Amino acid sequence: MPTEATGAVRVELAVPGQQNMDRDRELLALAEAGTGSGRVYSWDGLCVSLGRNQNPTRALLTPDKTPWVMRPTGGKAVLHGHDSVSYTHLTLPTNTVTCGSGWGPDP
Repeated sequence: MPTEATGAVRVELAVPGQQNMDRDRELLALAEAGTGSGRVYSWDGLCVSLGRNQNPTRALLTPDKTPWVMRPTGGKAVLHGHDSVSYTHLTLPTNTVTCGSGWGPDP
């Protein structure tokens, strides 16, 4: 977990969804304090991440049976844990937030 403003991009091991979102919130706080950074990571098990403005009871068919987390960013629901890589990148001076997931290079 980030403990100081280094500006580095880290490669991290797979962790559960809530831990991933906690780490993203920490990086966002660093960016708001003036330090850009990023991480490449994966998910320990399947999890749906919802955009911060989504309502889980409207976005998910069974929110009480579906592992889900709320992202600090917007957007729609994304299923994680089947993909090989996710990333978060926060840059300065505009504090741009970029997040994504993928299976690897396009064929």
